[in-house]
Amino acid sequence: MNSIYCRFATILNLSFKGLGAGLLSVLFVFPGFAQESQSGIDALMDEIVVTARKREENVQNTPIAVSAFSGESLAARGIDQLDRIGTITPNMTFSNINTNGGSNNNVSVYIRGVGQTDHVPTTDAGVGLYVDGNYLARSVGSVLDLIDIERVEVLRGPQGTLFGRNTIGGAVNIHTVKPHEEFEVKLRGKVGSDDRMDLTAKVNGALADNFFASVTLATLNQDGYVVNPITGQDTNDDDTLAFRGALRWLVNNDVEINITGDYSRDRENGQGRVTDSDTNNLITFTGPTSPTSIGSAPFGHNVFLGINSPIPQFALPPGRATGCDATFRNPAGTNANCVNFDTIGIGQNTSGHPQFYDADIYGISGTIDWAITDNMSIRSITAYRNLDSNFSQDGDYSPFFLSYIRDEFKQEQISQELQLQGNSFGDRLKWILGFYYFNEDGVNNNAVDFVSLDIESGGYYDNESKAGFAQATYDITEKLHLTAGIRYTKDNKEFIVVDGQQVVVPIFAPGQPTFQIIPLGTYKANADDWTPMVNLSYDWNDSLMTYATYSEGFKGGGFQQRIAGELPGAPSYDPEFVDSYEIGFKYSSPNDSFILNAAAFYADYTDIQLEVFRGIAPILENAGEAEVKGFELEARWVPVDTWFVEAAIGHLDANITKADPAATAIGGPADGDRLPHVPRWTGSASIIKEFGLGDMGTLTPRVDWTFRSKVFFGGNNADHETQKSYSLYNANIAWNSADEKYALTFYVNNIGDLRYVHYNELANSAGVGSEVLARDREWYLTGEVRF
Repeated sequence: MNSIYCRFATILNLSFKGLGAGLLSVLFVFPGFAQESQSGIDALMDEIVVTARKREENVQNTPIAVSAFSGESLAARGIDQLDRIGTITPNMTFSNINTNGGSNNNVSVYIRGVGQTDHVPTTDAGVGLYVDGNYLARSVGSVLDLIDIERVEVLRGPQGTLFGRNTIGGAVNIHTVKPHEEFEVKLRGKVGSDDRMDLTAKVNGALADNFFASVTLATLNQDGYVVNPITGQDTNDDDTLAFRGALRWLVNNDVEINITGDYSRDRENGQGRVTDSDTNNLITFTGPTSPTSIGSAPFGHNVFLGINSPIPQFALPPGRATGCDATFRNPAGTNANCVNFDTIGIGQNTSGHPQFYDADIYGISGTIDWAITDNMSIRSITAYRNLDSNFSQDGDYSPFFLSYIRDEFKQEQISQELQLQGNSFGDRLKWILGFYYFNEDGVNNNAVDFVSLDIESGGYYDNESKAGFAQATYDITEKLHLTAGIRYTKDNKEFIVVDGQQVVVPIFAPGQPTFQIIPLGTYKANADDWTPMVNLSYDWNDSLMTYATYSEGFKGGGFQQRIAGELPGAPSYDPEFVDSYEIGFKYSSPNDSFILNAAAFYADYTDIQLEVFRGIAPILENAGEAEVKGFELEARWVPVDTWFVEAAIGHLDANITKADPAATAIGGPADGDRLPHVPRWTGSASIIKEFGLGDMGTLTPRVDWTFRSKVFFGGNNADHETQKSYSLYNANIAWNSADEKYALTFYVNNIGDLRYVHYNELANSAGVGSEVLARDREWYLTGEVRF
């Protein structure tokens, strides 16, 4: 990977000579600790300044659909991990699931029907995730613990102009707290169910009159909630050590430099999957039917790698075919070779294979802001990030040896963005010009072991993206504003196969040679696109603003890095595109005690990249076209000083209008199917009451409700790959001392102890269904001390 260091050094030289490594800053996120000690209702209704359009604006004056949350307000809501943002944001699904691997930390985000679940580096996310302006390209390791957060912005709809690459569905923009001149020490502890024990410490202060620093350390620990009764291993646990350091240098009145660095270490047992309780799973045998004998060759095989093997060269020899006459949905077979999972503990993880998620992640990044004149400024954002991880899962979660999946995932990324901003014509024109460069390389090896054969898929990758962008807002009158922007993006991707990758190794027939599915070599794919945006807004008065927007977004294509049955070469898929139309309004009452924001939208979604199974392999196909339409409402209200009410609702119709017959034929969607991972309705509401205790401080109870309607997890809307509609109820009660030096909060999540899943599937590779369980009811108590 020496090439990536060379590119990084070149970028640093381009980006303000003479400052060298001082331009670097990090990307790790830490919440809970907010910049100013503001809590309760004040934090929830406080004015939030966002940079959704790359310049500071009050969120209520920003004419786009954006939900913004300060670090204080997230703490007041009891949200301490990034994936919980989706519970309070309409038309957003934010999950920690790894559909085709064992990672215990993998971002899967959908906004307005657009997103992605697979973690492989030959594909990209549909929603961009940014930390302090830096793009996190890979989903593995991106479910960040929210510590030291200033604010989180969720931008809905294509952000193809200013954010550009892979923001076809929207963007999640996270800003961390900058060091400041006030000396402070903060300590936080958290204990709770499943032996939860979190400790966080932060120190902030001035090293000189114009030079500030902060350091945050955290250790996060909790037992898993899916326990293997055979091995005793608990999955979906947490064992994280994290560090973040930040420096802020006010060089003079015109120049500010921010440098940060982070490191995190995870040593966990993988995601909490079990056998699917709603699917009739079967194991088939060719030899003795005793379950104790299937774990060792040559007595058993999985049906998909036996008589129905997608790789004819390695079908089992004659005479070994099963006589099982049952099906997945009908376990009424009469042959003794059929064994139903009901006999071995449905809804459990009884795997005999080790499951793990190990990751080391670190990053550095730096931001320079220079006010060239009173009307012009320049910003440079430079970043480097490194991911080194290994994870595994049992493909069937049974004591039998049907499939075992392991991933080695390594990635390095660098990025450089330059922004030139200014005001012209007496501040009537506000404009920005920019350049963006991104490069990543690494390796993702996907090993799958079956009874009959072993598969070594995956490969090396080298992805590069360049973009130039411009956007301007012109005040036609004091009330009427026109914004227009455009971005040109060019993506270059390489997928490299070397010896030992993309091969099938026979187990039953050791005399046969290994079979190279994808020939050795480098495969290239290029894509480029212009993504325009135009927005017209009108300020009716100080309280009400309306707007209309047209925007476009695109996400680059990629390669099938997993073995795809009998397909030769490294098959690729094309980019996908969205054309979006949106209208909306934002209203704030004259005394700011009531806020109501709404948006309605319609989008043409074409060349949709959806996951299907070709043979045993999950791959992406351009599955067709869809129409996406819906609306969103968000409201916050303080009827009196001591009461706070908030609510949000989202509605989404996202249906395939023209399916690709080739994708439909291999399990993809048909005309009329709904897009996967997208509920038709999302809703949330909460109520807070603040009680003053005089010199004893304040007591603030809170109750909240979250609703999600039925979700299909597969593109073909199969009945057994769903989660029915459900409601969740959470509550907490917080005490803050009068001087705000001490705080205690008691939380209960999932009060009704509802059993629901984040994801389920019927995997062709193992021939059985599995599901990722959500955590049952849990409680925890936090305590915080500020010096």
